[in-house]
Amino acid sequence: MQGNRLLLVFCLSLFSLQAFSLQKDTKGSQDHPLVSRYPGTRIMTYVTKDFDEYLLPLSAPIRKGGAKPEFKKSMELEGKITRIGYEIKPDTSTLKIYRNFESAFKKSGFKIKFSCKKDKCGQSSKWQTFFVRKQVWGRPETQRVMTLHKKIKGQDVYIVLYTGNQGRKITIGLDVVEVKAMENDLVEINENSLQQKLEVEGKVALYGIQFEVDKATLLDDSRKSIDVLAKVLTKNKTMQVYIVGHTDDSGSAKHNIELSNHRAQVVVQELVKKHKIDSKRLTSFGAGPYAPVGNNANDEGRALNRRVEVIKRHK
Repeated sequence: MQGNRLLLVFCLSLFSLQAFSLQKDTKGSQDHPLVSRYPGTRIMTYVTKDFDEYLLPLSAPIRKGGAKPEFKKSMELEGKITRIGYEIKPDTSTLKIYRNFESAFKKSGFKIKFSCKKDKCGQSSKWQTFFVRKQVWGRPETQRVMTLHKKIKGQDVYIVLYTGNQGRKITIGLDVVEVKAMENDLVEINENSLQQKLEVEGKVALYGIQFEVDKATLLDDSRKSIDVLAKVLTKNKTMQVYIVGHTDDSGSAKHNIELSNHRAQVVVQELVKKHKIDSKRLTSFGAGPYAPVGNNANDEGRALNRRVEVIKRHK
């Protein structure tokens, strides 16, 4: 990843680097190796996690109550997450900062998946609760947001950038999500290992099959795992399996049962329509939150519980 460092080349006129530039960054913080900071900024908030879940905004937040913001369109990601909050004197404009980042990202091959400005970005208070430490926000008429994506050496990298002027300072939220599979031998599964697990253990959890958050819409990378399963079923023409969807315990049990069942049905449909697997060999079922393999009290456990299991049927 270091070799793909994104060098942000800012086309700036010189301006005063006093105040914030003289203050030290938050202890233990650092710039992300992919993204250089905007000149004159300092890091005020910093959180990094080697593996966690992340809700990628693909629309402005919905005007609803609740502690966490909700989005009409979003994507649930898992991987290495770095969340940085910068601040700078309000001597420049959020537009200037935004345009320089936008230009640098585009030159580096990033594609914008969502962007908004001013009131179109929704309530600034929602963005405040979205970013860590609740210090990144700005007045509605100054805020700008963009969500970007790029594949680097086969790895999906997503970036969310927010700029907003609070009056006494401008804040910049920079989230970098480097998508990666959970460190589990069931994720990077191949045809031989999948068949072996079905023969020996009678079941296998395919963590590579993932969906948009709270939806039964497959993420593109999920089809890789489905393709492997299809190869096993094509090779073993008499094998019959249960396709079982599982969720964590976020939300109501009734909703999770329906969601997990719908997701299992989507996997079956993919096998039938794309891979021509006989539907009589496939039985879908939604177990919801009732068969956890991890602790729902933490992120790691919830990630384990969100899965699709394939169980070999015995006649």
